[in-house]
Amino acid sequence: MPTIAVDKAELYKSLGREYTKDEFDELCFEFGIELDEDTSESKRPIVDGVEERPQLKIEIPANRYDMLCFEGIAMNLNIFLGRQSIPNYRLVPPTNGELLTVNVSEDTARIRPYFSCAILRNIKFDKARYESLPFRTNCTKTWLDSERWLPLVPMTWTQLKAPSHMKLFHRSRSNSRR
Repeated sequence: MPTIAVDKAELYKSLGREYTKDEFDELCFEFGIELDEDTSESKRPIVDGVEERPQLKIEIPANRYDMLCFEGIAMNLNIFLGRQSIPNYRLVPPTNGELLTVNVSEDTARIRPYFSCAILRNIKFDKARYESLPFRTNCTKTWLDSERWLPLVPMTWTQLKAPSHMKLFHRSRSNSRR
């Protein structure tokens, strides 16, 4: 099971109250996840001259891809606690009526035979939200070690130019381009 670290104070703020370690551990148990560690009382790393804020390290079941980031954990716990309703995601055509086309090269299709793409609108990104995206976590980096996994690439709408193309580069070549 992947372990996701979240800022303790921010999660409690999102959940609308403070919890003792035992209370939060019980909430996790009731929901079906596990509190692996609360770093409040341990020595935390110094980042840019400041001690890292206390974190909760939460084990997430392997089939809960929706909980691989702070926002997913907070949203699901708030739904469980009755503080939030289940989101109603809808497929909505673009306002200009123009659909985006993504072309996958034959070389790429042989290695990664499946492709998926989504454009999400009306999402506000700040540095913290971007940093919590699942593709930035160690568990996802581990998944992406397999050549068959598709990377997650966030882009703003203004960065996309139709048609888009997906092409794989050999691992040693792509590492040298960074």
